[in-house]
Amino acid sequence: MARILVLDDDKLFGALMRRALGQRAHEVTLAETAGDARATLAAGTFDAMVCDIILPDENGLHLLRDVCANYPAMATIAISGGKAGGKSLPVDVLHLAQTVGVDAVVKKPLELTSFVATVESALTEKQAAPSIRKQVS
Repeated sequence: MARILVLDDDKLFGALMRRALGQRAHEVTLAETAGDARATLAAGTFDAMVCDIILPDENGLHLLRDVCANYPAMATIAISGGKAGGKSLPVDVLHLAQTVGVDAVVKKPLELTSFVATVESALTEKQAAPSIRKQVS
């Protein structure tokens, strides 16, 4: 079982991810904004974070960059449908997420079985990698 923080401003997607991961005995905490996610990370310990890229209060890439730098033992998974406000974005945000150091990317709409497998694979790979958990003040 892993503790996973799921950040998505779409309540339906958040609930679907929570249910799918919960069925595999993972403990899932939901956040709807980057600010909520930052506060939740500061207050607890998580094994993984699933982060939407398009958020109402902050670019998810900035948050993921910070999480990758400050929580190196945490698996990070970026998700996106590549649209903001219903319009397609001019860049591949999931490719950009890979440049900030995320462990995996998932494109929306989610295929739940594949999504869970991707999260669990990222967790396994991160746990197998020798890394030192960095303390954040």
